[in-house]
Amino acid sequence: MDTSFTNSRESLERANRVPESHWHGLTRAQKFRSLELEGFVVIPDLLSEELVEEIREETSRVPTTAVDYSEHQRYFSDVQWTDSPHATSVIALPATVEFLEELLGDELICTSCTYAESRPGHPGISFHTDAQPYGNKTSGVLTSSPCLVRVLYYLDDLTPECSPFKVIPRSHVSLHSDANPYNRYLRHDDELMVTCRAGSAVIINQKVFHGNFPNYSDRLRRMLAIAYRPTWRGPIDDVRSATRRRWPVYLRPSENISGVSTRGTSISICRTARTTWRSMPRAFRLGAGADSGDEGMERRDSSSGFRRTWPRTE
Repeated sequence: MDTSFTNSRESLERANRVPESHWHGLTRAQKFRSLELEGFVVIPDLLSEELVEEIREETSRVPTTAVDYSEHQRYFSDVQWTDSPHATSVIALPATVEFLEELLGDELICTSCTYAESRPGHPGISFHTDAQPYGNKTSGVLTSSPCLVRVLYYLDDLTPECSPFKVIPRSHVSLHSDANPYNRYLRHDDELMVTCRAGSAVIINQKVFHGNFPNYSDRLRRMLAIAYRPTWRGPIDDVRSATRRRWPVYLRPSENISGVSTRGTSISICRTARTTWRSMPRAFRLGAGADSGDEGMERRDSSSGFRRTWPRTE
């Protein structure tokens, strides 16, 4: 396992970035286009400050595990089975569910809910995909669904020095062998840095190559990652069954949320689940603001099919 820092501190100033203001003016159709064509989209301010603080408090109690390459990168899987009602409620966040149902054209199944934190000294996560067409040892066949999106809710401000998200736009549509979903890369010429405020979400296509930059700051970068697939795009094999007794009391299908049911280790979210979402954040209006044009700069790496088009930073 390569434990090198993915990016030097000096390189952060030269990193290609999308201005945060770019995301505020997109219509819903433009958000769909960004996710489908570029492989990702940022939706600002989905979670209220109060809800973010509640989730921070809940996730501070979960027993995280260090990854094999760094003690400073830690995670906890299956947050939905813990006593974390605010964090779990985000699975059925109305604004996100409505957006994804229109995008995918089907009822959603939540396949995972994971908490991750990048501590000071974290060396960065190498470029990888969440697409595992033949499954893997960690998550089995859950990531083998041919259509899966992951919503990354950030619980801290992403700044250039505090492990911002990074992505290779359009890498999910490349047919080159370099885009083998099991490949890993420390860096790429076309990598893009994405910063945003706490409470914002980055939604990614599972096939896009992404990671994060090192944490050169003196604070945590915390994230709640929730994955969804449409009902009709199942994995390549059956998943293990989840017994009802594992459900937290406040989320048992027979009691509080009749529209949420277990399917293997997944959670099926029906329309009725939204009416039981108790911690409603401040309103978020999808598609508010002016349309954004397509003018921008375009680069193509000579060694691969990765390509991007982004507005120039003024």
